Amino acid sequence: MARASADSELSLMDQRLVAALQCNGRLTAERAAHVLGLSPATVRRRLHALGA
Repeated sequence: MARASADSELSLMDQRLVAALQCNGRLTAERAAHVLGLSPATVRRRLHALGA
């Protein structure tokens, strides 16, 4: 079972990224960055962190 901690809560940016992926599971980092107003590098970092 996963342990609960403050680190397990998603930031608003991560919540928005997850919501975008729920709308389109094939969303590229570049398109997500454009839609969310972030850099592609930031989106890739957050996706990597969410997948870990």
